[in-house]
Amino acid sequence: MKVLQIVGVNFKHGNGITAIIDELVKALLKKDIQSEVMLLKPTKLEVPYSVHASIIDYHIFFTNNQYDLVVFHGLFYKEYVKIGRILRKKNTPYLIKPHSSLMKLSHKKSFLKKKIAFALYLNSFVRKSNALVFSNEEEHINSIFKKHKYYLEPNGLSIDKTLKLKKNDHEEVNLLFLSRIDFRHKGIDFLIAGYKKYIERTKGEVAKLTIYGIGSEKQEKKLAKLIKDVPSITFNGPAFGKEKEKVLENSDILMLTSRYEGFPTIFIDVLMRGIPVIVTPGTNAAYFQKEGVGWLCNLSSNSIANAIEKAVNEYTSNKSEIALTCKNFALHNFDIEKNIEITIDIYNTALKSNN
Repeated sequence: MKVLQIVGVNFKHGNGITAIIDELVKALLKKDIQSEVMLLKPTKLEVPYSVHASIIDYHIFFTNNQYDLVVFHGLFYKEYVKIGRILRKKNTPYLIKPHSSLMKLSHKKSFLKKKIAFALYLNSFVRKSNALVFSNEEEHINSIFKKHKYYLEPNGLSIDKTLKLKKNDHEEVNLLFLSRIDFRHKGIDFLIAGYKKYIERTKGEVAKLTIYGIGSEKQEKKLAKLIKDVPSITFNGPAFGKEKEKVLENSDILMLTSRYEGFPTIFIDVLMRGIPVIVTPGTNAAYFQKEGVGWLCNLSSNSIANAIEKAVNEYTSNKSEIALTCKNFALHNFDIEKNIEITIDIYNTALKSNN
């Protein structure tokens, strides 16, 4: 089997799709499945399994390069539609993994532009795909395409089985936001408002909130203005590599209050270290609460304040058990060594159904 993954987003450090596809392709290659990645945008990273990023004529490329299956990551790229037409003429099956692009809430951003794009060309591209691939059932339920054939492929990363749980030897609880600084997408406006309400309710010492991430100058200035009078909130900019490792070691509870997500890789990063998560329904991780690895809140300041208060109290009372539950949950659900078998089954099924 020879598979091509097509990626429209910038392939760079700190991008969740980059991490997912890098792990995915390496795992497929270990299983002796020929795998390549077509990057539509240039990258500064070394990507040994990538094909040429600036292809002028896709007809020539797909004439000279034969693939059994093609997987598109994301959705809103005109090149995808051109390539989709070529693949259909060649009877090459293709799957689409939207990474939140088909979620109802994501379509409220640039609504008119997306509506026109679907009316003109995207609707046909999606409906003529062999299937959609969602990260979990929640992403499917929250999608605008519920009746189309679909598969569930959980995201996976390499999980170090020997990784020790983070130390829980400090009394205070440290809350963490580690994501892109984007108020609309990440719900940062509600996060800050909810945290401020939590402070107002709490008598004595409060859990501190540290924010890491990078955004536009406008977004970062907006954040700085919102938190300047709140000494228990700190914004420290981006954190990658060893810096990120230090951040996670000193954090207790992750907060992600996004309006919409596919399934963020930061969840896997923190859970395998024993760090639970406060989530909104838009993250497609509402089920974390039932699994004992998180707390669910709605996208409102009151609900977020309630969730922080509950999370801090429960975590303080039961640190060790919660941490162990988180690590075991990550090992069982997000280990690429296990999940790659699900991916291969999906690919084989897609190929059989195309014959």
